[in-house]
Amino acid sequence: MSPLPGLLLLAAPEDDLRPLVEALSRDWSVTTCIPRALWRYAGADAALAELRRQARGAALVLHLSADGAAALAGLEGLVEVYAPADLALCHLSPAERTDPEAWEALWRRERDLARRARLLVVPAEEVGRKLRLLYGVPAERLREVPRAALPRLLAALPPPAPAEGTPPGFTLALNDYPVIEKHTGGAVRVRHGLAALGEETVLLSLGNVGATAFVAPNVLQVSVPKDRGQRAVEADLRTLADSGLEDIVSAMHAASHPTLLAVAADLSRRARVAVFEHCYLAPLLDAMHAAAPGLPVVYDAHNVEARLKREILAGHPAEAPLCGFVEEVERRLLAAADLVLCCSEADAAHFGPAARQVVLMPHGVILAEPAAPVAGEAPRLGFLGSSHPPNVAAARFIVEELAPRLPEAVFELVGSVCAAVSSNLPNVLLRGVVSEEEKAATLGRWSVALNPVESGSGASLKLADYLAHGLPTVNTPHAARGFAAVAAGAGLVLPLEGFAPELSRLLRQPGALRDLAARAREAAEAQGWSATARPAREAIAALAAAHAPAPSAPALLAVDEGAATAWRSHPGFGRIDLLPEADAVPRPLLADRLLAPAGAGPGPAVTPRRPCLAYGVEPGGHPVAEEWGLLLPAGSRRLRLELKAEAPLFLRLRCGPAGQPDAAVTLLEAPMDGPARLGLPLPEAEGPLLLQASVAGPAAALRLRSAGLLLPEPWPIDLSATSGAMEPPRTRWLHQHAGRYAALVATRGGPLPPGLPPRAAVTGAMILAPAAALLAEAASARHAVAARMALGLEQPFLLVVGEARPWDAATCPGAATVRHTDGEASHQDADGIQRRVPVPVAALLLSRDPPCCHLLLGTGPEPLRDGLVALASLAGVPFSVQEP
Repeated sequence: MSPLPGLLLLAAPEDDLRPLVEALSRDWSVTTCIPRALWRYAGADAALAELRRQARGAALVLHLSADGAAALAGLEGLVEVYAPADLALCHLSPAERTDPEAWEALWRRERDLARRARLLVVPAEEVGRKLRLLYGVPAERLREVPRAALPRLLAALPPPAPAEGTPPGFTLALNDYPVIEKHTGGAVRVRHGLAALGEETVLLSLGNVGATAFVAPNVLQVSVPKDRGQRAVEADLRTLADSGLEDIVSAMHAASHPTLLAVAADLSRRARVAVFEHCYLAPLLDAMHAAAPGLPVVYDAHNVEARLKREILAGHPAEAPLCGFVEEVERRLLAAADLVLCCSEADAAHFGPAARQVVLMPHGVILAEPAAPVAGEAPRLGFLGSSHPPNVAAARFIVEELAPRLPEAVFELVGSVCAAVSSNLPNVLLRGVVSEEEKAATLGRWSVALNPVESGSGASLKLADYLAHGLPTVNTPHAARGFAAVAAGAGLVLPLEGFAPELSRLLRQPGALRDLAARAREAAEAQGWSATARPAREAIAALAAAHAPAPSAPALLAVDEGAATAWRSHPGFGRIDLLPEADAVPRPLLADRLLAPAGAGPGPAVTPRRPCLAYGVEPGGHPVAEEWGLLLPAGSRRLRLELKAEAPLFLRLRCGPAGQPDAAVTLLEAPMDGPARLGLPLPEAEGPLLLQASVAGPAAALRLRSAGLLLPEPWPIDLSATSGAMEPPRTRWLHQHAGRYAALVATRGGPLPPGLPPRAAVTGAMILAPAAALLAEAASARHAVAARMALGLEQPFLLVVGEARPWDAATCPGAATVRHTDGEASHQDADGIQRRVPVPVAALLLSRDPPCCHLLLGTGPEPLRDGLVALASLAGVPFSVQEP
């Protein structure tokens, strides 16, 4: 009797394996492994080696979870089946819920396993739809069978599916906040509007926690967790003015959020069209268009965001730069959009002159069950609203003007607007925020719904709720925007001064109320989401028909996780397989972190101090020693470092040809306290460069957060090529993997093969990243105010950044002078004392008390100069630039 073939079963700790193992053992010699436990008790290196050893000896690897999937990538001839109970992204650990790097690691493990597995077996149709939408798994490799039937399926495992063609396209929607279980007007439009467009949709968003779930039958929401920096800026803005301005902060961080960029680029390759709900994730457009040239773009404009933010932020300490930033983001999305969807005629008229095409898509209405009247109850006049300033003004009008004049009626207010008003009148009820069930019950008891709103853009979403309940409505002309049926007689449209007398008349005429209620019900039935979305559906279908999603992208083979991380957002690769260094041809570990491609190291005179870190820079930054170094590839032109000093210290950076310490030149000698972004020009050299860093002070307080290089054009390699100069082991290894991968990269900055699209360029067309980063730095009210006080600033000042030549005193007559270099500001106060204080330069530029009256830019890093120019323009601060 021949021995049974081996099957390696990889599962999560919570999986109940006994019934499955018993059934599988009839046809297979089963080995079970819990990768998470193996990692915990054996350590990463030993666990990795053991998993790969077991997989090499198995005829089949059955994954019940994505744990351990990355460890097996790159193994030759491996047959894998993925049979999850649900997507891994739907069942996150606490770290994966809040840490974007941990979330991305899980997403990448599952995505790459789903794309390379021979077969994917799911217990329910919904799980299969998630795999198809999120990872592009073709139907030929999907099977829907219950877990109990899995052994029978594996016993007759089908041959590999033929090479798949272009996966079916879908709509990629983007919104700056998740809409899962959220009932605000914007969230309702996102959910029901996308569902009404009729296509399968992936909705990508930023959230406080990661989450993946269907929010409508055809809309899969994928929420990527915000990073710590974004949450900190939101907290600082709340300290500054009681509002985190989460939408604006998302726009600031979107283009510098590596996980969000990677997911957006990956989804864009397969999308038929991209729909931006609001404008705040528009800074992703550069990366999306690099991944999918020609991808049609639709802007679903819930409001005129620039105008809305000027209303909301009036009097805010950072009003000018924040509003300018929003205006620029919306303007650039409008310039990139092939189609703009508008809620109201007024918004369509606003966007029309600049848009390529405008289609009206009013808010739809979802009918509610009519409520039975309560006999003998006083008439109830209601208002529903958030704490948006136009709603607050309307609520005050109701409480202060209408309620005293109509004591026979009860005025009932629902929503967060209640926190902004107060009343001692017995006929005013402030319900506050209530559940959807309570809201429906409350609206069902109203006699009349009030809508005395006189400002704001978009459409009045509360009016959709009112019509859905068949309520008579009394509206201002502005409040009836976006609902033509109301303006045509399904409700009353009056100026504010007409509200009280008309309400008094209606309360005396029950027949008139019944007639209005009937007309409201008819209008609601005619304004369902499917009907209101029909013109948008047709316009989007025409755009999508002219765009063909890109074919399946080739795979990249990465040696070590740092390389995989470095190339994660490149649009040319559909999957990244990780090959541990132990399985690859050895290469030298040079300095603390190797930023050179394989084979570029100099070999001599550089001593390794620690191995490369797994998965790039760890959360919060990589701690450094008193002396540390980076090896940089030949041709490096500029080095970007992001550091954070948690205590005062002194940093010295020197750089020169590797192996020639005497030829090193000093790049930086400066005190540090807090975060710092450095852009350093590098000396010219024929070979690789070694950056040497030394820290005076508490080295443990310094953390390296990121490092990046400006390199020459990438040079090509061909895995099938041979070279007489190559050592035989490397030649054999390259031949072994030729044809399976488009390229091999060993470390950051590794080479690319010819014919692949370049990385997304930082073009300025959409990103605004330098200004956004500076704006985020300036948001810390505590640090900025304390620093200005420490400088002794009491009058308007001229801000000089970098090394500047003498300037004309008439530039800013009568103003003080503040110089800012290397993260520190210096100023001579009224008593003649020279003060020096660490402070973000943007906090000085955006100062209001006292104000910065002029910005003078001397020599300095180009990204900083570009960012300050953009930020000064947004804030309305005059500036001048001295060229070197």
